Amino acid sequence: MRKPKVGWELQCLHPNTVPRVCPCTPFCGCRYYHCKVESKKHESELKSKLLEKFRVMMPGFVQMTHEDFRQVGHPDWSVTGFARTSWWEFKHGTPNFESHGRQELTMLRLAAAGYSRYVIWHENADSTNKRTLIVHPTKIKDLEPEDWCTGFDFNFILSVMRKAHQR
Repeated sequence: MRKPKVGWELQCLHPNTVPRVCPCTPFCGCRYYHCKVESKKHESELKSKLLEKFRVMMPGFVQMTHEDFRQVGHPDWSVTGFARTSWWEFKHGTPNFESHGRQELTMLRLAAAGYSRYVIWHENADSTNKRTLIVHPTKIKDLEPEDWCTGFDFNFILSVMRKAHQR
């Protein structure tokens, strides 16, 4: 990763971490990232809200969390319902996000053998232009969504999950 330009680090709210903020457009392709601490915290909050909705809106489905494994590369969730299992990896992009090679490989293998998708809560660095993206693992580098909606819409994500199990 290249060293950020002077002034970019001022946007990071965590002075004790390496500043990783990109003021570019969302699809600029550069490799600067927001501070990991802030992005992970917000991603965790979004997943918690989604789980609350999941428990209410998807009775009869089983959700398991896999992010607590000590190995890097496991997707965050597996969802089982209607005799099918799907795998889900959640990312919060502001506008970029980190994705590890092992995790990308695992998601590709799961997509080839079954069903796996990335859910990306995407927004600009100034918290504008919020969108929820559903991305196939083969399209993660290009960030080319299969489906998307404006805002961080949990009902949208759950409807996509339900459809994945009805195919």
